[in-house]
Amino acid sequence: MTREELALNVGINLKSLINIETGLRIPRIHELVQLATGLGVSIDELINNE
Repeated sequence: MTREELALNVGINLKSLINIETGLRIPRIHELVQLATGLGVSIDELINNE
């Protein structure tokens, strides 16, 4: 899945997604939920990158 597809699927602006991914922006709780759901992982897995 590309960044563009993920952003579209979870309803997050692409620039925001890139900023979250690169550490320029801290995600809000609802964005963590959206990203975890879109990626099919738990929030814990998303945060801990295990």
